[in-house]
Amino acid sequence: MERLGNDLGVESMDRKWLERTAPMGLMHDTALLAAPNEMAKAKLEGHLLPRITEALSQQYGRAIRIAVIVDANAASLVPPPAPAGRAGAPGAW
Repeated sequence: MERLGNDLGVESMDRKWLERTAPMGLMHDTALLAAPNEMAKAKLEGHLLPRITEALSQQYGRAIRIAVIVDANAASLVPPPAPAGRAGAPGAW
């Protein structure tokens, strides 16, 4: 999610929500994201949703929908940033 925040060119406050959001999986063209709280969920489902949807759809080459759940442990589920040059590594979206 951190790379996605950088790719989107979002404001620093919104980038913090993305950094604390954990990608949980992709199933039937729906990306499941875990937000750390209701406020983050509202941000992700609000003005960030079109940007996230567009970025993931471009990455996967097909339309991707977004589903957001609240998980207080979401921030601890976020993997560390991929080393430079490994932007396509699993968990890098």
